[in-house]
Amino acid sequence: MTYSIGDLLDVYKKFATAQGWQASVIDSSAGDDGGFKNFVLDIKGQSVYSKMKWEAGVHRVQRVPATESQGRVHTSTATVAIMPECDEVDVKIDPKDIEMSTMRAGGAGGQVCALCVVSVSFVVRERKRVCVCF
Repeated sequence: MTYSIGDLLDVYKKFATAQGWQASVIDSSAGDDGGFKNFVLDIKGQSVYSKMKWEAGVHRVQRVPATESQGRVHTSTATVAIMPECDEVDVKIDPKDIEMSTMRAGGAGGQVCALCVVSVSFVVRERKRVCVCF
């Protein structure tokens, strides 16, 4: 699989160059047989996300390893994640606008179970947003 990951890197770098974008590897891990185990590619340019978002997901990768004497095709997968780079935003939340509620376990299970908080939810009144943590 490590050779196919390098091939995938080459494809994305060549596509980025053809689009006039700048592509650079910002992180990578070496595979057992000299290729890549994984990589993180940073691509900058006009409309990168709108053109690359369809690449996200699991891709089927086929190859014939150098050690395969009978020429059988090995199939594996590669996962591609496409994430837009967002602008920094300063968010100011007044602590008075935060409502916090907790939930405890119910039903049978002994007294210890009733003492454990199993869920915490935060509601920011002004923005009507709910964040639930389990």
